[in-house]
Amino acid sequence: MKAKLAKRKTGFCMRMKESWKEMKLWDAEELNKLDWVISALILIFLFFTCAYGDLMLTGNRSFLMYEHFTDFYKASYEQSHGYYANYLPSTFLAYAIWNLPLYLTGHAPQAMLTNSFINNMWYKLLPVLLYYATSHLIYQIGVEVGFGEKKAKLCKFAFLVFPIGVFSQFIFSQYDIFTVFFMVLGLYFYVRGGLWKFARCCGNIQISCTAVFPGIAGFTGEKDPQSDQIHCGNGSSADDRSAAEYRKYLFQAKCSGVWRFEICAETIYPWIL
Repeated sequence: MKAKLAKRKTGFCMRMKESWKEMKLWDAEELNKLDWVISALILIFLFFTCAYGDLMLTGNRSFLMYEHFTDFYKASYEQSHGYYANYLPSTFLAYAIWNLPLYLTGHAPQAMLTNSFINNMWYKLLPVLLYYATSHLIYQIGVEVGFGEKKAKLCKFAFLVFPIGVFSQFIFSQYDIFTVFFMVLGLYFYVRGGLWKFARCCGNIQISCTAVFPGIAGFTGEKDPQSDQIHCGNGSSADDRSAAEYRKYLFQAKCSGVWRFEICAETIYPWIL
């Protein structure tokens, strides 16, 4: 038992500490401490100041899983006045598990549009942690294929700071990283020769995708070709005013304590229907 504990102490954290001590404060030829510090400060700043409104909606919706696990989409439709949840169950289930500490400590939102800075940051933390975990897997893959320590770290750093990734996770706050994580994890097992684990990761990719097919009427609802109203499965139409206000809200980030990113709903909405 002591041997295992000693091994853990010289594990990931100790290696990171030793690597940090060996790194130079400034070096134009390779990664240095200033690169990491400046990048970390920028990412931390973006983490606390930017978020898109869909993050709040998805996180708040996931609490319905606790009481409406078998009829989640129906409950979500009723709670949002005629607007279906537009992600697969795996996304909401992941957030339901992640949000258990909030649920158990009494921080569950009272309604779908409840705006809480603490909750919003907690929702955002899940994809950000997966983003970092994915970068470390890229580093491990680099080591496995023979890149060497320095080049593998450069690959990890490049993934962490490349613009589209930073925008997706730290500004737009989306969930694409769920799928990317399992893809990279599968590749990691593949280069290590773990073909069975690789196959299981491929299966996880199928259930972690965050888009839904528009033809699945039971999940996404139906649009009546004769009108612009949204209908549920039994043909009853949603209240026009409530549905319109809710649709417009989806195009505005109104998370407390963060910048607002607004899009003209009246212009864009007709294009996506």
